[in-house]
Amino acid sequence: MFILLKSWIKRDKMKIIAHRGASGYAPENSIEAIKMAIEMGADFIEIDVRRTRDGRLILIHDGKVDRVTDGTGYVSRLSLRQVRKFRLPNGEPIPTLEEALNLLKTAKRSKFRIHIKWAGFEHKVLNAIIATGVWDRVRILGSSIVLKTVIPLQRYLGYDIELGLAGRQQLLKVAKELGVVEVSPHISNLNRKYVERAHQMNIEVYTWLVDDLKSLRRAIELGVDGIITRYPDIMSRYSEELKGTI
Repeated sequence: MFILLKSWIKRDKMKIIAHRGASGYAPENSIEAIKMAIEMGADFIEIDVRRTRDGRLILIHDGKVDRVTDGTGYVSRLSLRQVRKFRLPNGEPIPTLEEALNLLKTAKRSKFRIHIKWAGFEHKVLNAIIATGVWDRVRILGSSIVLKTVIPLQRYLGYDIELGLAGRQQLLKVAKELGVVEVSPHISNLNRKYVERAHQMNIEVYTWLVDDLKSLRRAIELGVDGIITRYPDIMSRYSEELKGTI
């Protein structure tokens, strides 16, 4: 059985995950946001990946480009050339996954959490990660459908990239069956019992979106392993200050 569980999890320091990069300061999933998150020393930088009409992988959360660029249209109906003509609010084009992975190679400590937003191009994501040589600094997130494709693929390729369960339903039974190392429910859907059960299974719990002190205190009280935030610098500082006071 192909299992990717960690046998032991160190929980003395809460991990800081930059949500789509340092997206509180720069456009989400942009090169600028990723660079800022690296400079801020985020433990993980979460990015979203979708496929264009011509099969290229780009960093974008939504199925359409409308919300984050000056363009319009569905990602799956646009070619990379068309997508690259649109601009993010900072003037940058939407980056490709390859550009982001090459940027990761320059980071001293940050890792990527790559969220595959839709099924059908898992092999392309794996190939890009392996080709860039950063497979040991990446964690792939996806629905159970996506992960059920990724697991045999990477086993065939001879790699053991860490996996995390994402999506609306993050049942611990499913997470254990898949052999993932993490789950990441929204903080409003989280309780102490869930966290404790996950830890009994050696599964890390990250929660989102933690952008203020109230949410941070709640996350610490719940005993999560990491927080997903748009402000990795501020939340990192506050988490250290609050450590031991809750």
